[in-house]
Amino acid sequence: MMKKLFAVLFVMLACVSVHAQESDSKPRNAFEVQGGLTLSSRYNSRSCPGFVEYGVGVGAYAGAGYEIRFTPKWSIMPKVEFAYGSNCAKKMPTDQWYSLYTFSVPVLVNYRVPLLDNWALRFGVGPYGEYILGGRTQKGWNIVKNQGFEMRVTAGVKAEVAFEMGCLVLGLGYKCSFLDNNYISDMQTFSLGVGYRF
Repeated sequence: MMKKLFAVLFVMLACVSVHAQESDSKPRNAFEVQGGLTLSSRYNSRSCPGFVEYGVGVGAYAGAGYEIRFTPKWSIMPKVEFAYGSNCAKKMPTDQWYSLYTFSVPVLVNYRVPLLDNWALRFGVGPYGEYILGGRTQKGWNIVKNQGFEMRVTAGVKAEVAFEMGCLVLGLGYKCSFLDNNYISDMQTFSLGVGYRF
């Protein structure tokens, strides 16, 4: 029994050693999960009917991505993210929203700056698409009922700065919607999250 245990441990150590050698010579792709808090606001509230007054709404997000490394510094990372957001409206016509649940797909091009051993700063920017899953207005939660696709989808640009400490990641993000005439037009969102890399 002890011989089998030592054999298994030896094989595991050999695999770890080979993996470390491969990581030194070739960048390793990584799966990353992340979640945190968001702050959302409209950057052009006068584009809304009735000149609605908005504030800054607190929300949350959770997501996952897969980083594909081309070089030690350059990579691309497609992600999927689920989020809850609020526009913190102060004066509301009935066709405006209070809060939303969304699904988004950003694709970031990253540039990594090594700091210490296993520590690095990662800068990313890229496009994203976002779809409304549901939300709440003065009339209740049926914000997407009888609404066409164009009212439930938007697109924009997302930027992110991540501080990598081994497997642990601290991320600061910003995304800005560019499409008009939908529920989440002219929205900007700041995010602060914690993640883990596998």
